[in-house]
Amino acid sequence: MAKQCADILEQPEAAQSPLGRLAKLAERADAARLVSALLYASPPPRDGGNGSPEWSEADEALGRALQDMDFLDRSFAKLESGAEGELADRARRAKDASDLILQWVRQAARYRSVAALNKVGDHVPFDPAKHDIDGDAETGSLVRVVRPAVVRGSEPQQVVLVRGEAEVE
Repeated sequence: MAKQCADILEQPEAAQSPLGRLAKLAERADAARLVSALLYASPPPRDGGNGSPEWSEADEALGRALQDMDFLDRSFAKLESGAEGELADRARRAKDASDLILQWVRQAARYRSVAALNKVGDHVPFDPAKHDIDGDAETGSLVRVVRPAVVRGSEPQQVVLVRGEAEVE
């Protein structure tokens, strides 16, 4: 995977940035969102700048990237299951490139203490502070996660960065 990315980046193409060439390899519109979140989500400055509006926006962008990781994985799984020949090879290479980018996003999230609470499909107690829901649900009743909530920090000072989506089953 690293070799494939290095091969793409080492090709002399003055007209396109290195990140643009990687995104081209991935052939996924969502890869651009992940790269964008990665670029804005680096470790905070040592002067304690965690509370700045720029960091809040960066953390929210990082949270949205974390929310969409399951979608990206499912999309590649569908693509790979139906691909044959050269298309299968391209799908595998694109998945490898996206895995590399996702690894960077996860690392940036760890630096910022940002995490998704659950995975798509998990059954969790409904919490109106963490979930949006289409329909009615009682607080504490079990719902299915459609998109996970993303938080910064840990209990009891956990902050919801991006509300998740859930559905009543």
